[in-house]
Amino acid sequence: MKSGLTDIALRRPITVTMLVLTVMGLGVIAWHKIPLEFIHRMDFPMMSCTIPYPNATPEQVEAEIAIPAEGEFRTVSSLKRITTTSDSDGCNIRLLFDSDTEMSLATSEVRDRMERLRLKLPSGVDDIYLFRFSSQSLPILLIGLGRAGDEEELAHRVRTLLQPKLLRVNGVAEVQVFTKPEQEVLIEFDQDALRAHHVAMYEVVAQLQRSSLNITVGEMKDGPTKYYVRALGEFTHPDEISNLTIGRNGLRVRDVADVGFEAREYQREFMVDGKGGAFILVRKEAEANAIATCERVHEALEKARQEPDFKGLDIYVFFDQGQLIRQSLDSLIGAGKSGGLLAVVVLLLFLLRIRPTLVVALAIPASVVVSLVVMYFIGMTLNIVTMCALIIALGMLVDNAIVVIENIYRYRQLGLDSFESARRGASEVGMAITASTLTTIVVFASLLFMQSGEMGQHMRQFSLPITVSLVASLVIALTVIPLASSRMKELSNLSEHPFLHRIVACAERVFGRWFIRLVRLISRIHPLQATINGYIGVLHWVMRWRLASVLLLLLFGVITAVGPFRHVGMQGMPEIDTREVRIAVDFDQNFDMDMAKAVMDQLLDSLNAQRDELGIENIFVNYGPEGGEISCFLYEADQYPGGQEAPYSTEQVMDILWQRFSARDTGTRLPGTELGFTIAQSEGATRTIRVRMRGDNAAILAEKAQHFSGLMAQIPNISEVQTDAERDRQEVQISIDEALSKRFGINPLIVARTVDFALRGTRLPYMKREGREIAVWAQFREEDRKRKTSLDNVSLLTPRGELVPLNRIVRFEKAYSPKQITRINSKNVTTITANVSGEDLVTIKKHLEDLAASFPLPRGYTIELGDELIELAQDRANFITGIVLAIVMIYLVMGALFESFILPLSILTTIPVAFMGVWWTMFVTGTSMDTIAYIGMFLMVGVIVNNGIVIVDHINQLRARGADRMQATLQGGRDRFRPVMMTALTTILGCVPLAMGGGVGGEIAFHSLGKALIGGLTTGTVLTLFVVPLFYSLIDDLRGWMMTYLAGLAALGSHRSAAAPHLGEAK
Repeated sequence: MKSGLTDIALRRPITVTMLVLTVMGLGVIAWHKIPLEFIHRMDFPMMSCTIPYPNATPEQVEAEIAIPAEGEFRTVSSLKRITTTSDSDGCNIRLLFDSDTEMSLATSEVRDRMERLRLKLPSGVDDIYLFRFSSQSLPILLIGLGRAGDEEELAHRVRTLLQPKLLRVNGVAEVQVFTKPEQEVLIEFDQDALRAHHVAMYEVVAQLQRSSLNITVGEMKDGPTKYYVRALGEFTHPDEISNLTIGRNGLRVRDVADVGFEAREYQREFMVDGKGGAFILVRKEAEANAIATCERVHEALEKARQEPDFKGLDIYVFFDQGQLIRQSLDSLIGAGKSGGLLAVVVLLLFLLRIRPTLVVALAIPASVVVSLVVMYFIGMTLNIVTMCALIIALGMLVDNAIVVIENIYRYRQLGLDSFESARRGASEVGMAITASTLTTIVVFASLLFMQSGEMGQHMRQFSLPITVSLVASLVIALTVIPLASSRMKELSNLSEHPFLHRIVACAERVFGRWFIRLVRLISRIHPLQATINGYIGVLHWVMRWRLASVLLLLLFGVITAVGPFRHVGMQGMPEIDTREVRIAVDFDQNFDMDMAKAVMDQLLDSLNAQRDELGIENIFVNYGPEGGEISCFLYEADQYPGGQEAPYSTEQVMDILWQRFSARDTGTRLPGTELGFTIAQSEGATRTIRVRMRGDNAAILAEKAQHFSGLMAQIPNISEVQTDAERDRQEVQISIDEALSKRFGINPLIVARTVDFALRGTRLPYMKREGREIAVWAQFREEDRKRKTSLDNVSLLTPRGELVPLNRIVRFEKAYSPKQITRINSKNVTTITANVSGEDLVTIKKHLEDLAASFPLPRGYTIELGDELIELAQDRANFITGIVLAIVMIYLVMGALFESFILPLSILTTIPVAFMGVWWTMFVTGTSMDTIAYIGMFLMVGVIVNNGIVIVDHINQLRARGADRMQATLQGGRDRFRPVMMTALTTILGCVPLAMGGGVGGEIAFHSLGKALIGGLTTGTVLTLFVVPLFYSLIDDLRGWMMTYLAGLAALGSHRSAAAPHLGEAK
C-alpha cells in the first residue's frame, strides 16, 4: 500500500474517477434509504412478567403467585436475577439475564415456564402478561386526548373509531389506549334478598358458572360425514342472566341481584390540564422510519379532529420520538457542519492555498459517504450513536490527506514537477499514515471486547462507522489526493490571488497607504514560521537538558494525580433532559376516591398558580385511592413563549417544587399524604440511586431500612430518601375455626371462596355479544362490601340446607400488612431509593459502602448497592481493560512498522500525557467523567499516537539518509510541525461544537466526549512535539547501550571459546 495504490491512481485517472462517481451515486441512494431511528435495534437482557390478581393481600399474592413463579422461572438458562413484587393488584416478576444471552431463546424458555405456572396459579388468575425489553418496544408517541363533556362517550369513540384508524397508519405496529373501562355486565347481589330467599351467594355463583358454556363434547357420524358436537349455553344478553332459574319455586337471579350493563367501581382517574379523556401510546414496526411514522400519526389525528365525532378534541403530545430524533440529529448535524467548517479554515490558514485546501476538504464528505453506503448495505440505521460517531470522525478524516498534501507541497517547493511531487510525496508517507490509521482502528477493535456494563452495548454501532470512514480516508489520501494534486499546474499562494489584490486596492482607497504599509509589515512577520522557530528553540533546550525535562514531566504528573484526578467526579450514562418532573403521591390506607380527588385538586391548584413562573406547559395526573403521579411537562428550549429562554432547568424546577411543598408554603394542607419528586430520565441515567437490604424477616428489614435511610439522608448531595417498606397498612385477617366448620359440614375452601367473592367479586365466563367478549362480574352491592357488619352476616349453606352466618365459624383480627413485598432470588428485600443532585457518584458510592460496612445487621442480613452503582465500577474496570488492550495492540502495530521492540515505547509515552490533559480539562470545566467521556478517551488514544508515528518515521528516514540523531530530531520536528498541528487542530476544532452542547431540552449530552477529546488532544499534541523526540533519544541511547553490552558479552564469549584450546595444551 505504501506506493502501489498511488502509482495505480496516477496511471489510471479515469478508473479512479469512475469509482468515485459510483460511490457518490450509491451514497445518494443510501442517504435517502437508510432508516432513521432514535437508538439502534438491540435486546435488553431483561423481561417483565405481570400476573394481575386484584384485591388480594400482598402476603396472599406472595404465597400463591410469587413463590410458585420463582420455582418455575429459576430453571431458565442464563438467568442472573429474579425479582418479584407482590401487592394488592397482583405480582410483577422481573427477570434479569446475563448480558450475552440470546433473548429469543430465553423468551421461548420463559413462555414454556409460564404455561407450567398456569397450572399452579389460583383460579382467579386469568392472564399472564410477558413484556420483553428492546429498543423496538419503546413507544414513539405518547398522546393525551381531552374534551369537555361525557368522558365515557369520548373513551368509547377513541376505542372504536380512532384506535382502528391509527392502526391502519403505515408504520404503526401497536396502539394502546388508556381510558376509563368499558361497561361490563355486573351482577350485584343483595345480601338481605339472599337471606330472605334462603340462598347462599357461593351456590348462586357456582350455578352461574355452570350455566354458561361452550365446549366440544365429542363427534358423531351421519353416513359418510363426521360431525363434531358442541354444547352451547353461552349468555348473549344480561336479561338471560337475570331470568336464569337458580332455586326452588322458580327463584330467579333477578330476585336476589341487579343485572345490567355497568362499569365496576372505577378506581383510577386520568386528567390532562384538568380535563378527563384518553391516552394513546403508539409503537412502530421494526423497519419503519420513526420520524415519518410520527408525522403520519399526527396527520391522522388532525384529520380525525375534523370529523363530527371528535369535534372540540384537544390533543396533547407528551412524548414524540420523531421530534426527539430531529432535535438530536439536527444538533449533531449542526455540530458536524461547524466542526467541518472550522477544519477547512485551519487548512486554509496553514496552507494559504485555495485549491489544495478544497482537495483535502473533499476527503470529509467522500469518506462519510463510503461509511453511509456500508452502513446501508449491512442493515445498520442512522441513529444517535452512529451519527455521533460520524460527527467525531469529521476532524479525523482529513488527517491522512493533510499529511499527504503537505508532503506533496514540500516537494513542489523543492522544485519537482506536479506528477513527481504527487508520486514521491504520497509514497514517502504511505507507510506512516497506514500505520496511523491502523492504530486508530485497533483501538475500536479493543472496544468490541467490552461486553458488560453500559459501555459494551453500543460499541459495534459506534466503532463501525468510524472504522469504515477512516479506511476510506486512507484510500482517498493515497489515490484521489495525489491524483488531484498532480493535475494542479501551480500551487499559487493565497496572497497572489487576483481577488485578494482587488480587496487590497479597495482597502487602500478607503484607509489610505498607511494601512497597506501596516498590513505588509505584519505579513512579513510570518507567524507560522515564527512559531516553528520558537518550537525548534524549545526542542533544542529539551534535547540538551533531558534529565530536567523528564523531571518537569514527572512533576506535572504528580500535580495531576493529587489535583484533578482526585477531584473529578464520575457518573454513569449521561441523561436526556426530558423536561418532565414527576411528583409521586402516596395516600394513607383510609383514603377513597373522593379524598384522593380533594388532595389532587389542591396540588393541581398550587401547580397551576406556578405554571408561568416555572415554565410548565402541561400537567398530566394519574391517581387512585392508594396514590398516583403528577407529571409536569416543561417547555422545551425552543418552545418557550415569546422566544425567551427557559427560566429554570428541569432539576431546578424539581428542587423548587420539593422545597415549596416540603415547607408547605404553597398554602396546601395534605394530611395523610406523602410526596416524592423525581425527574423522568433516560434508560441508564443515574439521577436516582438504590440500595437493597436483604433478609428473611420483613419487619426487621423495614426497621433497619428506616434507620439506614435516615443515615443516607445525611450524605451530601443525597435527597428524597425513601423506602418501599415505610407505610404499612391495616388489614382484617380472617381465621377459620376448623372444628366449627367441620361440625357444620362446610368445607374451609368454600368459606375462603365465599369471603373472596364477597369482597373482591368474581369474574364469570365472558358474554358473547355482537362479536365482542364482554366481561361478567358477580359481587355484592357496594354498601354490602364496605361494612364489616355486612361481612359478618354473609351466609354459608350447610349440607342440611341451613344458612350459617360467616361470623359463626371465622374470627376477625386486625393486623398490619406491608403495602408490597419484594423478593430477589427468593429472599425478602427492602429497597431504599434516593435522588442524587451532584455528579460525583464515585464519592457517593464510597460513602454508601462505608455506611453499609459500619451499619449493624443481624446474621443473615446484607446490604447491596443498586445496579447503577455496581455498573459504575464495571464501566471503570472495562475502561482499564480496554485501554490496556488498545495500548498492547497499538504497540504491536508500531513494532511491525519500525521493526523494533523498543522504539514504539517512545510514542506510547504520549498516552499518559494526554490522559493528564483530559483530567485537567474536566477539572477546569467542572465536568464529571462518564461513560461517554470514556469513549472519547478511547478515541483520543487512537488519534494521539498518530502524531508520534509521523514524527518518528520521518526522523528515521532522515537518519537513514546520513543525518546524525540531533540534526535528524530537530529537522524532523521542523518538517512535521505543520502537519501535526494541522491534523490536531482539525480534530480538536471539529469537537468544539460537540463539547459546547448540552443546553435545556431533549438532546443527548455528548459534551463530556467532546471535552475529553479536546483536552487530551490539545495537551497530548503540544507535549508530543517535545516528549516523543525526548524519549526517542533516551530509548535510542538505551538501545545503543544494550547493543554495546550484548556485543561485549558476545566478544567475551568468543574470546573465552578461542582461549580454551590453548589452556588445554598448556596443561
